[in-house]
Amino acid sequence: MEVMRIRIGRKEEGRIPEKDERLFDDDYVSYYHCEIYKDDRGNCYIIDTDSRNGTYVDGCEISKQRERRLNKGEIVKIGSESHINWQKLLNVEYNTGELPPNDSTQGGKGKEKGRSINWNWKSVLGIVMTIMSLIMMLFMLLRMLSQK
Repeated sequence: MEVMRIRIGRKEEGRIPEKDERLFDDDYVSYYHCEIYKDDRGNCYIIDTDSRNGTYVDGCEISKQRERRLNKGEIVKIGSESHINWQKLLNVEYNTGELPPNDSTQGGKGKEKGRSINWNWKSVLGIVMTIMSLIMMLFMLLRMLSQK
């Protein structure tokens, strides 16, 4: 049993969004691109409704016409740069820190609305490793200079 279902599509002149619709001003978003919904147990899902340019969850394209469960913190992208803040749209509350600040409930392209870095453990680990490597190289350089 579904609790809430929202259709996602492209904003066009003269198209007025219905109550359960969110429209994006992005030429790469299909007229009827995907649906997100929450079931009575609080699980959230997304379905690509055979869109032309695909629907991506954390950078991976999802299968068309198949539901895919959404997990907390996952980023949904459609079109050229449109991010869907599905947690906000489905009234999902997680106590996991920040959600992506791009408020996609108003539609629009991510670049026009401002972009943010989506921190996950892989990106943080990569940054930490890079900083550690730079510090080690600096110490080695200082050691070589002090020996001369």
